[in-house]
Amino acid sequence: MEMGNSSVTTHCGPHESVIFHGRLVGSEVAVSLCLQPGLQYGFHYGVPGGAPIVAFSIPSTAARGGWDWEDFDGMDWVSLTLPQDGMRYTLWVSRPIPETALPQAQMQIIWGDGEASYRFEPSSVISDLPFD
Repeated sequence: MEMGNSSVTTHCGPHESVIFHGRLVGSEVAVSLCLQPGLQYGFHYGVPGGAPIVAFSIPSTAARGGWDWEDFDGMDWVSLTLPQDGMRYTLWVSRPIPETALPQAQMQIIWGDGEASYRFEPSSVISDLPFD
């Protein structure tokens, strides 16, 4: 899906709303979180336009949001966690301070006794997570 005039290509389809999109630092791989009809979240991880590395849909009621701002190293962050097949995918987005700054974003994937963390290129981040 093309986003307005910005020419950002997400994984979201024409009948979905972009909740989050970001490209991993130093990569063409991106993550898109889309609100799908029927209040489902669609999670897509891969190069937009290509075959997904990971893709799934879950009911929005299965997601867990950390909508209270949490302070880490002087920045305020919100999160949304999506459980799928024994794994947890958590997207973190910072409040852009000052307001003209770009938000920071990270993704943490946790499974069994392992975990991986990724950072997103700030200029690629589109987020509809709450900033209030």
